[in-house]
Amino acid sequence: MRNIYMTIGDVSKIYGISKQTILYYEKLGLFLPAKIEDNGYRYYTLEECYRLEIILTLKN
Repeated sequence: MRNIYMTIGDVSKIYGISKQTILYYEKLGLFLPAKIEDNGYRYYTLEECYRLEIILTLKN
């Protein structure tokens, strides 16, 4: 099965949070991208998004 990769902008729109929040969670080591390309683009899979859902649930 192939992974579906989403950009930080995609994840931001889906979850209604800012890109800065996603980068903050990355800085804390809570939410890391599946891969970072040489150009710095971050890509996330559904597995990472499940983790983000847990983070957002616990935050509330």
